[in-house]
Amino acid sequence: MAIKLSGPLSFDSDIVREFISDNAIPADFRPHSLSEYYKLGEYVPDASPQNDNIPLDSSVNPFGLEEIKFSDFYGAVNQINVEFFEDKSNTNNNFYFDKDGDSVSVSKSALNVNLYDIADTFVAANVDNEQTVPFVFTIDSDACFNNSIETGGYFADLTIINKGIIAGRGGRGGNSGGSGVAGNAAIKILDDFDKITIDNLNGAYVAGGGGGGGGLSYSGCSSTANTGGGGGWNGGNGGSCSVSGAAGSGSAGGGSGQVIKSKTDAAFGGNGGTVNKQVGGSGGFFGAAQGGQAGGGGGGGSLGSTSTTVYIARASGGGGGGNKITSPAVGGAGGDAGNLLTNCQSIRDGGNGGSNSSNGGSGAAADGGGGWGASGGGSGGVGGKAVQKTGTGTLTYTTGTGTYYGTKDT
Repeated sequence: MAIKLSGPLSFDSDIVREFISDNAIPADFRPHSLSEYYKLGEYVPDASPQNDNIPLDSSVNPFGLEEIKFSDFYGAVNQINVEFFEDKSNTNNNFYFDKDGDSVSVSKSALNVNLYDIADTFVAANVDNEQTVPFVFTIDSDACFNNSIETGGYFADLTIINKGIIAGRGGRGGNSGGSGVAGNAAIKILDDFDKITIDNLNGAYVAGGGGGGGGLSYSGCSSTANTGGGGGWNGGNGGSCSVSGAAGSGSAGGGSGQVIKSKTDAAFGGNGGTVNKQVGGSGGFFGAAQGGQAGGGGGGGSLGSTSTTVYIARASGGGGGGNKITSPAVGGAGGDAGNLLTNCQSIRDGGNGGSNSSNGGSGAAADGGGGWGASGGGSGGVGGKAVQKTGTGTLTYTTGTGTYYGTKDT
């Protein structure tokens, strides 16, 4: 974690233990002399201010070889490891241990979990607000962050090891004829950095949220229907719907999205609401847009009239996105606009939600929401990236065999 700030120092218990983390190296082969622990040599990183007192290795020191002393190592660090575990007493939460060994709870649904802020509670950043100590953040196999994580500040050396789930939230379907909302990235690297390494291990997932499908507004037969788009995978709500005109006015909401909390989740989003207005006569069957395990279905709509006595206007809100991360994860069926026995009629079905990592379908009315990291159909929002990088620095992906859904920036 860090060498103590005062008192007697032991070479083996303090210095070697801090900088040699590979316990597979037999003791006889570990560096056994203080002269082997110069800064920027093989074992000691250039972490400032923690390692400022340790002389530079002669290979990079313009002054050549300088004297090295035990007292140079007070407060020195190798790297700091922070691991997130699922809280078995409340599986809505993760937790980690702080520098004092106390448990700190973090909701799985916390928005944009900020790694820089957590790092700052272990070792304060330098005067330039740069975190120069190497950090390793590990997400355990049962841990899950379903509302994005972000670096949040400057890191000189950051490693993210994922054994669980890191996901961006799905986008909402378009409300009452509007465009769908984009899905969110799973990992957001928005600040400049020196070096970041992402290791996505076998059985782990980094997935952008599905984009919400677009809605549609159309008129005919003296009325207007405004349908709702399907919600994107991982919590995207379906868009709302409404009708107006000679048949009357009304509105209904979209289906609620389901957010992922474990690798075994398989819930469908809620079905979209429907609104059915008519003056005289009666309409036939009209089916709501269905929620999906991946993307939600887009709403349908139908308009009809006969002479000046019968007017019918119907519309559906979009189905909600689901929370299943393993195949097969089905998309929700689009709204079935049914049929009308009227002289004037305009009948339009909704598009299906995207299954697995597929884009949402385009419907004659509204469009379906996108699956894992995929875009909504038609005028839907784009799928969220697995890794979004807008800061500058060297980003490296290891050969870990975990799964990414959505684009990985480099």
